[in-house]
Amino acid sequence: MLLGEQARIAAAQASAGTAPCATVLSVHGQAAITRATIPPLEQKTDQATDLLAALVGATPATFRQPVVSLAELALPEEVPLTVPSQLVRQRPDVLVADAVAAQTDAVGASEKALRLLEANYQAGLATYLQVLVGDTQYLQARIGWVQAVATRLQDTVALYVALGGGWDPESDSRTGRGRRP
Repeated sequence: MLLGEQARIAAAQASAGTAPCATVLSVHGQAAITRATIPPLEQKTDQATDLLAALVGATPATFRQPVVSLAELALPEEVPLTVPSQLVRQRPDVLVADAVAAQTDAVGASEKALRLLEANYQAGLATYLQVLVGDTQYLQARIGWVQAVATRLQDTVALYVALGGGWDPESDSRTGRGRRP
């Protein structure tokens, strides 16, 4: 695990006298914080799986969640014509799209900062603790991005449920002709 490696390196540097003991404590503290975030995420995963089971008409005990990567998921390009424009502006998935964009920017900025810190560390211009802080900020930005994307996908599913199970962009809502999902 990355945190274990960081703790080992920090301890070795502290033992060699090249880093303060505070670095070791900081790494152990960050590891504890990171471990503490895992149970709530697991609980949210279980809740989402139970909701998905209900949506497909299965019981949580018998439902087996399909393996899907985040990269495989995509939202429709167009909003259905059957949704009034005022509703579109208030849709949670539309509102959270801004959050996804902001998190994407945060990931890019923190990644650049981390690269610079790593280069400075290699040149002897930065401490390992500074690199760890930069790495933590980068990972937190990535977690924020994943959470924003997951929220957007969940809100889109909630919209489909509110619409009665879905919509078909090829159907014409004015004439009632078209395919049903």
